[in-house]
Amino acid sequence: GYLNTKGSFWYVGPNLQFKLGKDWSAELSGMYRTDITNGQFISKGYGRVNTGVQKKISPAATLRLSINDIFYTQANNGIIN
Repeated sequence: GYLNTKGSFWYVGPNLQFKLGKDWSAELSGMYRTDITNGQFISKGYGRVNTGVQKKISPAATLRLSINDIFYTQANNGIIN
């Protein structure tokens, strides 16, 4: 039969940055992608949330701690037509 590979998808990726006080800052970012059709395979949508903090400890050094996909939601999943 006929394989329809037409389609579109959306991708959103916001990034928020905050100053927490002297030499401290934080960041919250994320992304969401809807389903994508690729040939006969449909890659299901997914998203993730990342966060991090940083402290400037000298003019030449910054200490950073970050966590990616904190809710463990960026899992690849799909359907074969």
